[in-house]
Amino acid sequence: MGKEKASAALFDQLQAAIEGGEGEEIVGKMKGIVVFDIDGEKWTLDLTPGSRSVKKGAPEGKPDLTLTISDENFVKLVMGKMGPQQDAWVIHEGLGGQNNLLLAVFDGHGQEGDKVSRHVAATLPGLMANSSAFRAKRFKQCCEEQFPACNASLRKLKTVNSMLSGSTGVIALLQASSSLFAGSRLLVANIGDSRCMLGRISSTGVVSSVSLSVDHIPDVPSEAARIRAQGGRLEPYTIGGEQMGPTRVWLADKDTPGLSMTRAFGDTIASSVGVIAQPHVLEITLEPEHQYLVLCSDGIYEFMSNDEIVGIVHAEAEKGALPAQIAKLLVQTARHQWMAEEDGGVDDCTAIVCFLTRGNLKPGALTPAPLPPSPAAAGISRPSISRHAALRMSGTPLVDLPQQIDVAANATQAATAPLPKAPSGSASGRKLTAEGGQSILAAITQGR
Repeated sequence: MGKEKASAALFDQLQAAIEGGEGEEIVGKMKGIVVFDIDGEKWTLDLTPGSRSVKKGAPEGKPDLTLTISDENFVKLVMGKMGPQQDAWVIHEGLGGQNNLLLAVFDGHGQEGDKVSRHVAATLPGLMANSSAFRAKRFKQCCEEQFPACNASLRKLKTVNSMLSGSTGVIALLQASSSLFAGSRLLVANIGDSRCMLGRISSTGVVSSVSLSVDHIPDVPSEAARIRAQGGRLEPYTIGGEQMGPTRVWLADKDTPGLSMTRAFGDTIASSVGVIAQPHVLEITLEPEHQYLVLCSDGIYEFMSNDEIVGIVHAEAEKGALPAQIAKLLVQTARHQWMAEEDGGVDDCTAIVCFLTRGNLKPGALTPAPLPPSPAAAGISRPSISRHAALRMSGTPLVDLPQQIDVAANATQAATAPLPKAPSGSASGRKLTAEGGQSILAAITQGR
């Protein structure tokens, strides 16, 4: 699996370079038939006039140029430094003047995926809070209306090209109660493949996960049927006659866009063949056995099952670890697995961990906080090589955050000003405390 994914990723890099994306400054200067010999694996670029293509294997004739290079140096040459982190997350207490807690993770993809995920994170909560359905507590209807509305707002932006870029989205909306969240209503809505799960501890101590989101991928029969009905084509990458990697969405007669999910914000080209921004929505009542809530991007679960993720959360919580420590451990564990499985390649990793039954909320912790005039959300992690969060609490911007911060939950909003850079290499975090100073919630994100 690792080799297939690595080859597919390599194809992505070459394809982006010859189509004028990342690496164009290198590939754009080449002419004719160019062969990259990358750690013994040959890739042929046809850069003759009127043709720009890439395929696995050696050319039929003699190439005009052959470059022998290691995989590590190839990435540096063609891709330059790794691109911006494309994950964003949201923590917002008292959304729309109600006694609730909104959590969300957005995972961007494509050349401008970071811009897409940031726009959705900054826009969707405000659209929800200002809708009549939200004010009437018809939260399912609200999500079904406002996810597409957020997608429409994205397409109107002149500063973001979402033709071949997009983002997943998963949100969890909790209604607080005096015993923290036990007995509360929980709504989860998602598009794409970012996940939300519960950690359930049975009366006999058995730990298990409860999936609350749906992976919208071409392997789901109902999703595949919609794509085909809209004229889309579903198949993996075909490189040198060999299929590899996951099934992807393509136009009927063109090898684009190659999207590995069937629902997303953005992805305008893919939307012409059935990729939609309509969410799957689930509403449940939390029980005492539901002790943890986890939201994460696919970088976390690529090499871990939901049960393994919940197992880590529970094991660490039993040792007295705080949510911020657990979220950080999930990110670190996922990154180590990526480096082991993918020869050093690492996806963006974001995890939100929430304790549902440990302790009681501080009095007034979820005091309704009105949104600013323009839609915004709290706790957005800036997608960049340097990770940080920019929050506004009681009107005071908090920037260049350390790895973990404590904030009182009332009146927390997002900074609407441009987000400044944080110290390089730091992981951004956010923590909500309960009565007695006990931490119940944290978000940690780290890029490639």
